[in-house]
Amino acid sequence: MNKPITLALTKKQHKKLQFHLFPEDGLEAAAILLCGHCGKRSLKLTVYKIIPIPYSECKNRTKNTLNWPGKYLENAIDESIDINSSIILIHSHPNFSPNFSITDDSSDQLCIPYLQHGETSIDTPHGSAIMLPNGLIKARIYDVKMRQTELSKIMIIGEDIKEMSIDTPKNIMPFTSDMTKDLANYTACIIGVSGTGALTAEMLARLGVGHLILIDFDYIEHKNLNRIPYATVIDANNHELKTTVLRRAILSHHPNTKVTTIELSISNRHALEVTSDADIIFCCVDSIEGRYYCDLASQAFIVPLIDMGVTIPTRKTPDGTAVVADVLGRI
Repeated sequence: MNKPITLALTKKQHKKLQFHLFPEDGLEAAAILLCGHCGKRSLKLTVYKIIPIPYSECKNRTKNTLNWPGKYLENAIDESIDINSSIILIHSHPNFSPNFSITDDSSDQLCIPYLQHGETSIDTPHGSAIMLPNGLIKARIYDVKMRQTELSKIMIIGEDIKEMSIDTPKNIMPFTSDMTKDLANYTACIIGVSGTGALTAEMLARLGVGHLILIDFDYIEHKNLNRIPYATVIDANNHELKTTVLRRAILSHHPNTKVTTIELSISNRHALEVTSDADIIFCCVDSIEGRYYCDLASQAFIVPLIDMGVTIPTRKTPDGTAVVADVLGRI
């Protein structure tokens, strides 16, 4: 599979999984992850249910081996079959071994074809994963010919945004070449590229984010020229799209940045689907409806959402003068 692949969990799910996989006895434990999948240019597996395998039902549990009953595979298939969910079999490595063992490989050769035969769609990917005591994860999926692809990112979304892949470099110093190199692997979606959105996209590009998705259907107007960087009188006269102007500006100083523009409302299905490729969403709209769809995308695709939207409503004074009533935003 050529697409980059991400496994996304909420912080609450990750904590629950880690608690089950590492009981106080120090022995291996297992669970099954049921995942939705989304993404246009990439593949993201979004965990929506964790099925813990009871310790008491495992025939053999040691620090290095684990045997558990096949009925849980059958239950997972039954639960996932209606929506073709992906199934990830995950177990712990209490000894901190960061790689799949020969036993793990042999187990996958037996179990993964069983999962594939139980599904209605041959395109549904299934796989396996290991977790270390510190919560780091390594995962892989298989195609129908049992060729494996390792997942490139393990994203844990909560108050913080954490990449928990075993093989990802940790403790990268901010504002260094290492940070720029790391950010090149990420995608940010900016919804609304006017006052706050254009500045957000500009800074993300300069920091080195590798792929920017710009979503806005509106055109440059003369009234926008006080807040959209790089917008000109010529752009306003020609009714240039905001996304076009910003894309041209970003590529002028960071030509290797990938910029995808979507000239649609965020309520459009295609626009929503494109947001599922993002590692983070910046909501820079000023309407309740727009924010509602951003919230839905964040929940459905397990993508962190930062709301940068500002609205400035006006009111009339008793003498008929228009004044600013409020300046409203939210975090």
